[in-house]
Amino acid sequence: MLAYLAGLVRREIWKKRCEEQHRRSRESRAARMEATTDEAGRGLIVEEFLDTLTRREREFCLSDLMKQSRHPGRSDVSSTNGWKLRSRVLKKCQTFILENS
Repeated sequence: MLAYLAGLVRREIWKKRCEEQHRRSRESRAARMEATTDEAGRGLIVEEFLDTLTRREREFCLSDLMKQSRHPGRSDVSSTNGWKLRSRVLKKCQTFILENS
């Protein structure tokens, strides 16, 4: 009788371990898929947004707002012009997000 109960316990422990391993495997696969999908999706959305900007706004957005300039810290616009460009880009960004929501 004791051997029978020990067998039942071993089988239950084995089933729980398998279930846990399968769950972790499913979660890992889902996380990998989400990570690759999210990165690709974000990149496409940013590209679509940048396409809505004028050439000057796009340059300003990439160099000053997104900090992807070849010369970081050096801005070729005055503070007033920078404020105007920033305002236009942010306004277009708000419009773009609201239209795509």
